Amino acid sequence: MHIALREIRRLDIIWDENEAQTYERLKREAQANRLPLPDYVKKVLEKHLNE
Repeated sequence: MHIALREIRRLDIIWDENEAQTYERLKREAQANRLPLPDYVKKVLEKHLNE
């Protein structure tokens, strides 16, 4: 399949000064689970939405 035919959505998230701790925690958890940060965040969001 050609990449132009793939359905893609993108989300950019900016973590400001007060949210930097949350970002760092997500980053540590992603590393502990041996996942790239975007994949880990998607996994967390999917789990939350399915609860």
